[in-house]
Amino acid sequence: MFRRTAVTTAVAATAAVFALSAPFAGAQAPGGPGASGPGSITTTPPPPPDPHPDPTGPDVAALPTPPAPPAPGPQTVVSEPVVEPAAFAAAIEQRLAGPGAPVGYAYAITRNGQLVASNGVGDARIAADGQQDFTPTSRIEVMSVTKPMGAIALQQILAKRGISIDTPISAYLPKLWAKGPGYAANSANPVTFRHLLTHTSGIRQLLDNPPPGVTFSNTWEGMKDIAQIGTTPGGVSSYKNANYVMIRVLIGRLAGIANTGTGPLAIVGEKSHASRYLTYLNTHVFAKAGVPKVTCWSDDDANAPMVYDRDNLAIGGRVIEREGEDRKHCGGHTGLHLSAIDLVKVATHLRHTEQLLTVPARELMFAGRLGWNAGSNQGTAMGEWWHGGDGYFGGNRDVHTCVATLRQNYEVAIVINSQHQTGSGQCSTLRAAYDDAA
Repeated sequence: MFRRTAVTTAVAATAAVFALSAPFAGAQAPGGPGASGPGSITTTPPPPPDPHPDPTGPDVAALPTPPAPPAPGPQTVVSEPVVEPAAFAAAIEQRLAGPGAPVGYAYAITRNGQLVASNGVGDARIAADGQQDFTPTSRIEVMSVTKPMGAIALQQILAKRGISIDTPISAYLPKLWAKGPGYAANSANPVTFRHLLTHTSGIRQLLDNPPPGVTFSNTWEGMKDIAQIGTTPGGVSSYKNANYVMIRVLIGRLAGIANTGTGPLAIVGEKSHASRYLTYLNTHVFAKAGVPKVTCWSDDDANAPMVYDRDNLAIGGRVIEREGEDRKHCGGHTGLHLSAIDLVKVATHLRHTEQLLTVPARELMFAGRLGWNAGSNQGTAMGEWWHGGDGYFGGNRDVHTCVATLRQNYEVAIVINSQHQTGSGQCSTLRAAYDDAA
């Protein structure tokens, strides 16, 4: 049942796969946090990229080489052997092979702004559902990997408007919302943009201990209730989806009337805030990274990748998407449909260009772990930033995703459409595969 296609490894310095002529016009990098050239990671500028050939196959097109980047800034110092792209790719496949292998998955790896390896293994749809191979361009609901996409958009808008991430959010919430402690303009301990980005807003504590008779949801109405009741921000990061649902509301408003991230704030409602969020991300994040239009649904359900219960394929697959009225809850915490290739394009443009964020904003995002897993870049994970996504649907049908930036100028993404050997540890799988290849 499981088909393995030949892994596409690149080897040509003349094809910067994600150098869309305009985005790389101001290319910076390799100089994102934790970046370095081949060999032990040092604080000195890396040598030119290793020679890698053009990636081939129907999913990849050769694109022009970006101009030579300036020397990078300070780097995370970690001494380790050179990690070769082919060895990294092989290690990913090895860790997902054998007993417990997923129904289908795809990954993509970039280094120094170039695609150096990608592959799809297994099925996006099994034979009973109209067989489709899983490929690096297969799009599926990426669950919480939606969060770093919104984090990029929010920080981009704040930079455009000259607003600090430590600014209280009260003035940027819908005007007609009632606002309690933390959200009111006169709050002694106000909720800031940083609190939402780092899950330190106190929302989890509120949702875990709601007032009698109150039921919260990750919807417009749910956010109105949270703002009205109020929270006490600060303390350690305590993960809760609602932080990024609130960010979806704020992006819809801060995007402005013209949806450019400038000018008068927009008036938003339950339906309009999500559509404005999606429009802003498509125009100012995805398009700039060379990613085609993104939605929270499939335009072709008959051929869309499905999620499966690996241990009970007889129940068939399911297309995960926002439908009907649920489309007004698109994005923020979950929902976006992206492929492995899409995800590394965003990560590469974030880390190696100023198309998505200015250098100060990018450095702040990495240093503050804004939109990244709270365990990033510390302990045994120095020089590594990541965010995973996990979804569990009827009949034990699963989806698991991850996007990460690693040392030696690597970015990597994976999307998996069923259970796999490490449960929800797909980000750990990618990081362990990197270590395997060192």
